[in-house]
Amino acid sequence: MTDGNYNPPAEEPAGYEALPGSVKSRWENNEYYIEGFSDHPWYPIIKRTHEAIKKLVPNYNISQIKSKFGGLRYYVNLPRVIEPKEGHTTEEIKDRIDNLILYARAWVDGFEHARKAQGKQGKE
Repeated sequence: MTDGNYNPPAEEPAGYEALPGSVKSRWENNEYYIEGFSDHPWYPIIKRTHEAIKKLVPNYNISQIKSKFGGLRYYVNLPRVIEPKEGHTTEEIKDRIDNLILYARAWVDGFEHARKAQGKQGKE
């Protein structure tokens, strides 16, 4: 971890046991984290982004999802080794993930813009 980047292991260490009442593994925790947004207006795009990334890298880990300056921020950790899927190289997979996150951010920007515009129309 000397380069400042942390990459989680591909699977839980041998002998790992979850604490009572907690989610068994960090990868299952992604689902729990996503469902925490189920009442949020951004939930559909967050869920679609998660499902699309999970198809590319099933054991990726969500670092954080948040709103910052009215926009979506979706941060992920990828394992050190990414198995190529459907003939794509590791770099192509990383590029596809970046594009999925950029699309989600653009969707939220458009959604928020539409909500503000709708609010202004209601005041006139």
